[in-house]
Amino acid sequence: MRSCASNPVTEAGMIGLCELFSTATAVNFRDCWRVTPHVLEKVGAVCWGLHSLDLFNCLAVDDAALASLANGCPLLTSLDLGHCRRITDHGLRQLASGCSGLADVVLTQGWEVTDAGVVALASTCPGLRAVDLSGIGNGISDVSAVQLGACCPLLERLDVNGNGRLTDASLTHLAVGCPRLRVVNFSACKKIKDVGLGKLAAGCAATSTLCWTVISDHSAPPLLGAKCCA
Repeated sequence: MRSCASNPVTEAGMIGLCELFSTATAVNFRDCWRVTPHVLEKVGAVCWGLHSLDLFNCLAVDDAALASLANGCPLLTSLDLGHCRRITDHGLRQLASGCSGLADVVLTQGWEVTDAGVVALASTCPGLRAVDLSGIGNGISDVSAVQLGACCPLLERLDVNGNGRLTDASLTHLAVGCPRLRVVNFSACKKIKDVGLGKLAAGCAATSTLCWTVISDHSAPPLLGAKCCA
């Protein structure tokens, strides 16, 4: 179900659909502003086998909704919370505690998310393979990257586009702890320089796509075979 602007289904109707499709393993509510915490409370109550949930741009989703998912959807592996700006670190802690098998998490434009929330996810969900933290801004620092490097050895994709606080220290820790990284987006991360790129090149031979801007010179060794989006 997508784009509620042209969809007459009400909150009550959506709750009814959840009951009807209680055995669903994947649900797509993308761009549906009628998805409320009450709807997700029902999802958590009846969709025990849910593996994938897309809540991108569902603006009413909040920490209470994440608590419902944590309590009722322990098999969840993929969750898109992009543009869900009511999500905070508290909600992410609850989510991680109940859904430790998460592998793919999108938090794009999660303006209330800080290092504390990312640390909770990384430390509790060691199987993370893809994490999108783009557009979060200054709430995320090297602390998050250090934790991902320390706890998530299977990480393959990381997007931190637009972060003004990350430094070369982030790449150093990721290079050591996440050798499987193959797609990395550091675009507009102004503090990422040559030293960090060199560390990444040395530690992540699998990297095939690297996006970045603001490099001071050309002294960093190349990522062999990588597609660079400068």
